[in-house]
Amino acid sequence: MVSVRAFSVTGTAAALSALVALAALQFPTQADFMLTWRGQLDLAVSVWLIAFTVTWAGLTMLRSAWPGADAPAADASELGSGQGADSVVRWWALAGGLLLVCTVELALHADERNPFLATSRPTTGVVDWTVADGYATLLDGHVAQGDGLFLLSMLKLFLGEAPPAPSEFDRRAAHVYLVSLVTRPLGTYWAFTLINLVAWWVASLAVWWLVRRRWPGRGAPVVAATLTATGQGFVFMSTAPQAHALAFAAFAVLLVAADALGVWAQEAGQGRRGRLRRWLRMGWATGAAGLVYLVYLPCLMFFWLFGAGRGRWVGLAAGSGVTLALVLGWERYAAALLGLSFSGGNNDLAGEAANGWVDLTRRGMAYVVGQVHHSSIRGMFVGAFYYPWWALTAVGLAVSGPLARRWSLAVMVAAALPAIAFSTRFNLPRVAYFMYPAVYATAAVGIGWLAERAPSRPARRAIVVGLTALLVALTNADLVGLDQLALWFHHSQGTQW
Repeated sequence: MVSVRAFSVTGTAAALSALVALAALQFPTQADFMLTWRGQLDLAVSVWLIAFTVTWAGLTMLRSAWPGADAPAADASELGSGQGADSVVRWWALAGGLLLVCTVELALHADERNPFLATSRPTTGVVDWTVADGYATLLDGHVAQGDGLFLLSMLKLFLGEAPPAPSEFDRRAAHVYLVSLVTRPLGTYWAFTLINLVAWWVASLAVWWLVRRRWPGRGAPVVAATLTATGQGFVFMSTAPQAHALAFAAFAVLLVAADALGVWAQEAGQGRRGRLRRWLRMGWATGAAGLVYLVYLPCLMFFWLFGAGRGRWVGLAAGSGVTLALVLGWERYAAALLGLSFSGGNNDLAGEAANGWVDLTRRGMAYVVGQVHHSSIRGMFVGAFYYPWWALTAVGLAVSGPLARRWSLAVMVAAALPAIAFSTRFNLPRVAYFMYPAVYATAAVGIGWLAERAPSRPARRAIVVGLTALLVALTNADLVGLDQLALWFHHSQGTQW
């Protein structure tokens, strides 16, 4: 069950939430939203989420700095390792099934049915400055989400068809490079689509692997992989010419790589050089993923939250240095030799978001609390994962073991911190969606625990199938005209309930 430490974190977060709420009441001109119970509840939950996230991260790092602090190890004695004689056949059957699910989902959400494109139409109220077709462009005769237009200049550069041309997506070169490898045989639209599909499938397999390692058993890994194959973030991107699907997959693959490389292990025979070499490899992989999107931010935060302590400080610092060197090295090289700008648009938003928090802090607590309510962190998290996922995740966290629970919280907090920090500029559930490996894992564990309460095997199977089908149906509700979840994923639920 939940540890005393988890209760202490929750209690600290609750206390901070109460203090901030009381501070808000001292500024009635800034707290008109407190007049409604929905506003009060939204503020309370949003403040609690921030307080819990920051408190858990702070206490985790503080604990790791204590002499003798022991970070969790990913040894075979603590994680599932039994494969079974028929594991190869089962794995290929699972891989084929997941590929089929991802392909069907992509086909159902292609062209104008792509949720990213559909929710950008002005009638939805999200992107209301566009014409009737929304924020769109044409790629090989296919209508696609509009940002694809700005990726074409770099794509032509990699194809050798045009000189370098600066854009606001200069930092996403790895994504465009992979697309360029299959553009000539497939065409632009289907090249972007294929990369999305492969990323989608790989992410599903990665989540299956992670869950099987940390929650051994046949049920939870398959359910978690299915939730990923039908996940809101991947469905939303489907055929969109954007880096997000590849970035989501890269995060899960990096989590797998950390376990597979054994960066957490502390075997006596490993040696300092061996451990350092593994962290350097991990840093290189993270830096390469950072050329796709901002994957390196939640990944580095996860490494430090989960791995700090027990002699890993040097490895963590070295790996982080390699990651940042790769990310910044591409920026310096491309700016100096290719003339790319690395400024404007999305590239400047992170700095603007950070400055926003600094400005609010200087102006006083009332403005901080007002921003928290206005941005609604609760609404952003619910936009990324609707309430049923969070309810099952809470159950899964409660019944998981200490190591699995800490791993899950480290993943979720590492993804939540950048999303919260960015909220002064935009509320983007697609940034919060980086939590998905842990959310889908613990939701699957929660489904399994609920099923175990049933008296018979058929009843247990019916609960697993029924709850999984319900979640799959929710992410596909747009196919029958119910696009509210897709809308909230595009630009947060806000203060709506």
